[in-house]
Amino acid sequence: MPEVYLNLNQCRACLNRCCERYPGAAYPEDVASEGDLLAAVEAAIRTGKWCLDCWEGDPLEGGTLSKCYFVRPSVKGHEGEVFHRSWGGAACCFLSPTGCELLPASRPRECRLFEPKEGRQCISHCEPKEGAALAWRPYQEILETVRRTLEDKP
Repeated sequence: MPEVYLNLNQCRACLNRCCERYPGAAYPEDVASEGDLLAAVEAAIRTGKWCLDCWEGDPLEGGTLSKCYFVRPSVKGHEGEVFHRSWGGAACCFLSPTGCELLPASRPRECRLFEPKEGRQCISHCEPKEGAALAWRPYQEILETVRRTLEDKP
């Protein structure tokens, strides 16, 4: 399976509707391939273009979390918010009139693994929000630390 599915013509024909509905979720390796994950998440969120969202409940069957944080791009109009729940219907902050501002390899995993198809029959090769929450589950303490740090300080 390719790392990035990209068909700009198909996305333009569809008017980037997926990106207008909800930003794709990032996975830990999208934020920091190696090194200090806490610093990388904090730096990303400080840009105002990334935020924390959460899966309500525990994405792990039998788990005990009441919510599970994950990282994703901010939605337009909410840039700079550390934590923002979104249920869809809000455009990704990286969506411009000419398409995504991010290079394909820099896009969140959910975006990279979304395969554009004719007639809006696109295929996701990734588990969306729940999969991202599950991937971030081991890092909840780091994400909570970032949330507390950035919400307490401007």
